[in-house]
Amino acid sequence: MGSIEDIQKLSLNGSANGTNGTHINQLDALIVGAGFCGVYQLKILRDAGYNVKLVEHGSDYGGVWYWNRYPGVRVDSSIPHYEFSDPTLWKDWTWKQRFPAGSELRAYFAHVEKVWDLRKDTKFDTFVSSATWSDDEARWTVKTKADEMYKVKFLLLNTGFAAKRHIPDWKGIDSFKGRITLPSQ
Repeated sequence: MGSIEDIQKLSLNGSANGTNGTHINQLDALIVGAGFCGVYQLKILRDAGYNVKLVEHGSDYGGVWYWNRYPGVRVDSSIPHYEFSDPTLWKDWTWKQRFPAGSELRAYFAHVEKVWDLRKDTKFDTFVSSATWSDDEARWTVKTKADEMYKVKFLLLNTGFAAKRHIPDWKGIDSFKGRITLPSQ
């Protein structure tokens, strides 16, 4: 991500129409992914006065904690290491467990959304289908599956390490004849 100073030099505010009549959302920054990093970036950039939006493929905040709902899912880092460092969030929130379950983390994200008033700058159920950089414009053109278009200086991808398939580099894996079960995308 560019620095706050870089964004200050490039404030774009507003929107425009493309040559084919498509509405183009002009932003300083577009954040993809509503987990811990994406939510924090939205708050920090918005508080600094930038025209920023967050888009998320899922239907709510939480990132991996939105998607992972299998029985027994919980965080492996203890509280307070797994929460935002903002006293306004602590005022009305108390964790029930030292290593919270997925449902408690989703409730925490709902609390964060209310305190930070994030929903007004977030669009859910939005899948980014392409992003193209233009050297001439010094902007990203970002398109969604719903044919929405954004022109942004900064494209901040917070898709997380859990969003991509990892195939271990095990000696002999390519010749193994048994069944290997790996997370799917």
